[in-house]
Amino acid sequence: PKDFLQLLQRLDEIEGEWWMTFVSSHPNYMTEELIHFLSKSKHFRPYLHFALQSGSDHILKRMNRRHDIDEFIEKTLKFKEIIPGVGISTDVIVGFPGETEEDFMETAKVMEQLEFDMAFLSEFSPRSGTAAALVKDNIEHKEKERRKTYLNDEVLAKTALKNNEKMVGTKQKVLVERYNEQYKQLHGRTGNFKETRIINSKDKKLIGEFVEVEIISCSPWALEAKII
Repeated sequence: PKDFLQLLQRLDEIEGEWWMTFVSSHPNYMTEELIHFLSKSKHFRPYLHFALQSGSDHILKRMNRRHDIDEFIEKTLKFKEIIPGVGISTDVIVGFPGETEEDFMETAKVMEQLEFDMAFLSEFSPRSGTAAALVKDNIEHKEKERRKTYLNDEVLAKTALKNNEKMVGTKQKVLVERYNEQYKQLHGRTGNFKETRIINSKDKKLIGEFVEVEIISCSPWALEAKII
């Protein structure tokens, strides 16, 4: 294969029942041609991990991300348009050196607009060998914690719950991944990568298998389902 798209096309030719996904996609590589291919793929699961990092162009530039927030928003909305019901998770760093309250609220605004299903929220800490390690870390740890908590509790929890509620009452294919000993439940994930707790079977032989389920309830972070 000459490029990423050709690699995915070759992989999609492999027979059998399986799902294909990839993570940490950079906006510069998320072309409309690639999105259209994924929408027609036999094996691509409708899930994308797309790293926002910050909703502020000022901070994206300091991070050397080489794209602006308008481009990120446009490509995320295009993905949702072409692949309805797609699950989208993201990465966000709070407290990057120089991040003002205005920068932070721009991140919150973008997260609200794009209605992410999940986000990996982290507080900035210097990493040796990076340009950011040479910049003074000028934001107090307590303030970083406040920003992270706000994004999780006031933004992400609401958009994730809204998305999950749309799935209640629907039938979904779930890949059973493990047995949770604490809750005595099978746990797996839907095609759009939603954590799913199966309440009417404890059969460990189903681990690694696809099952058809009906979603009966949800929280922001998980679905509850019955095998049908």
